[in-house]
Amino acid sequence: MRKLFLGSSLALLTFFIVSCKGETKKEESAEKTEVQETPSVKETTAQTEKAEKKSNNIPTFSNKKVQDYVNAYEEYISAYRKAVENNDMAALGELGQKGQELGQKSQELTTELNGDDITKFTEYMKKKSEELMEISNKLSQ
Repeated sequence: MRKLFLGSSLALLTFFIVSCKGETKKEESAEKTEVQETPSVKETTAQTEKAEKKSNNIPTFSNKKVQDYVNAYEEYISAYRKAVENNDMAALGELGQKGQELGQKSQELTTELNGDDITKFTEYMKKKSEELMEISNKLSQ
C-alpha cells in the first residue's frame, strides 16, 4: 500500500515538474505589448520569507540517507521557487532533470524506512508535493 501511495505521489510530482519544462509562456508574453504590474520588492520578499518559514518544518529521520535526501529535496524546492519567481526557464529545465533524479532516489529510499519514518516521510512528501504545485501554479499565472 505504501509503495503504491509513494509511487503515485512521485509520479504526480514528476508529471508537474516535466509539464512545466515545456512551457512557452515566456515567448507568448514577449509578443504582448501590454504593461503588466510587477509585485513590489516588499511583496516578493514577504512571500519568499513566508514560503521559507513554511518549509523550515523539516522532519528528522533516523536513517542518514533519508535525511540527506530530505535536505537535498529542500534545496531543490528552494531553487525551484527562485527559478519560478525569476521566470528562469533555463533553470527550470535543469531542475526538471534534478526532480526526476530525486523522484527515483525517493523510491529507492522507501525500502530503507522503518515504521515511524515511513509515516513522517509520506507526510513530508505529501506536503512538499502540494507546495510544488502551488509554486508551479504561480508559473502559469
